[in-house]
Amino acid sequence: MNVAPTTAWEAPWLRGQLTQGAWDLISISAHARHDAFRSPQPGEVQASDLAEASNSPAALLYSLGCQAGLNVPPGAPGEVDWPQAAARRGMNFVGNTGWGTV
Repeated sequence: MNVAPTTAWEAPWLRGQLTQGAWDLISISAHARHDAFRSPQPGEVQASDLAEASNSPAALLYSLGCQAGLNVPPGAPGEVDWPQAAARRGMNFVGNTGWGTV
């Protein structure tokens, strides 16, 4: 089990977990958009960070964050959404398509 080092985790920490880690399940309960998770500290982790990673960090990525599971059409703001990023890495993704409670 690996959890954030503090309750106020920073974007670089999560980015490292998503691009370098190897987990069975990653659960992210954070403020989200279809293309980014917001850190409690200033900063964001972009879905493109995961899409461009060289590994598949988890079998399942799960999030309660608002619109994290929203799949948007090509040309919409945000080049890659979380469902697309997970699919590119061979992962399953479960997330809200509307407003959620974190």
